[in-house]
Amino acid sequence: MAPSAHPPGVGPGTVEIVRNTEAPSHQRTERHTSSQRAEDPLKSPSESASMPKPRESSPPKDEKTLLAALPPDPLPRHRIPTPPPPPPPHLDPPMGRVAIVIDDFGQDLKVAKEFLQIPLSITFSVLPHQAHSREIARLAHSRGREVLLHMPMEPRGYPQVNPGTGALMLSMNAQDIQSSLRAALDTSPFFRGVNNHMGSRFTESAPAMELVLNELARKDMFFLDSRTSASSMGVFAARKLQVPTGRRDVFLDHVQTEEFVRAQIDQLIARAKARGSAIAIGHPYPSTLKVLKEQAGRFAQEGIAVVPCGELMTTSPPSSSR
Repeated sequence: MAPSAHPPGVGPGTVEIVRNTEAPSHQRTERHTSSQRAEDPLKSPSESASMPKPRESSPPKDEKTLLAALPPDPLPRHRIPTPPPPPPPHLDPPMGRVAIVIDDFGQDLKVAKEFLQIPLSITFSVLPHQAHSREIARLAHSRGREVLLHMPMEPRGYPQVNPGTGALMLSMNAQDIQSSLRAALDTSPFFRGVNNHMGSRFTESAPAMELVLNELARKDMFFLDSRTSASSMGVFAARKLQVPTGRRDVFLDHVQTEEFVRAQIDQLIARAKARGSAIAIGHPYPSTLKVLKEQAGRFAQEGIAVVPCGELMTTSPPSSSR
């Protein structure tokens, strides 16, 4: 076969230099470019001369500089999307739905992490102004769990019974109630709703609860009535203002034994089967943690879906009296 002809100005020596990988990088690039231009019969010398040179790439910026240049998150605090929770076991179709709310998070980070290991869509209710309130709310949200503000409210027996820092009191005026509630909500951007911590006296006042519910309506949040008083006006005020709401059906652990918690889970499942849904509230006690770990697979076996609390909130009257 006859040797191939080389374009004018390009000899075998040039090809050998281009292929020499040990030559300096700028020499290889320049000669390769000149070879390419010479081999292109469609471009005239004037066109080649007028072609713009490629712009040199800017050196990479520091990561902190890039992050600082990003625009602020345009989403309002109450519309921050929640990551999806762990996928529940397949139920076809479920016989009922339950929400399991664990209150009083905020002081013990280790215990919060242990509850996050339970393969259920447990709702985390976090007290404000505690040592780990912000961190636990952020961590629970990042693991796909719904997060509530566990808002302290005045109980019967105050001051002997202390609801904690930032509590809403009936002795406050309207401005103070709103200010204290907003300060608590500001402890995390991940709150999707509110339930009361204590509050057996405060929740019995319809005017006081309307002040709370007006603020939640403004932020598109829901209210879960922990029902620490049978005379609570929380659900009534929420429905009056068209705030999605619900109320606790079962306390899991007001007796802190494993046997009691198991019996309360039996009751929770039975209510969900009879009514279609039920809401339980528990606390980060060792007995509650142990039993929920043991019973995590039972809900699917019973045909019960464990869902975030917000999925069970409505603006409609309850189907039956609690």
